[in-house]
Amino acid sequence: MEPGIPGIPQEVMGDPLVLAGLAVQFLLGMGLGYVSAKALKYILAFMGLLALAAAINGYTFGSSMERMIEEYYQQAVEAVPHVKRMLAAVGLLTIGPTTIGFILGAVVGLIKK
Repeated sequence: MEPGIPGIPQEVMGDPLVLAGLAVQFLLGMGLGYVSAKALKYILAFMGLLALAAAINGYTFGSSMERMIEEYYQQAVEAVPHVKRMLAAVGLLTIGPTTIGFILGAVVGLIKK
């Protein structure tokens, strides 16, 4: 079979170890999504408090904060190509099952009371 994306499903279905690993990743993602959905209000409150603290901190430091943001922005722009290469290296089979499980677990957590 020719290597590439179309051949991946046959490779996965043919190797029980890979299939078991994907199933475990899916279940872990589902559990993470379910717990996250249940803790959503606390996570949002935590993020709101952090944003408020950051805003007050930014107001306190004034123009020195602007210089620091400009410096970090430049570093972030320089890091973009490296981040893109890293994400491509991680691959679909590494993140896919956990992400799908997380989304389904979050939906179940939000629906189930």
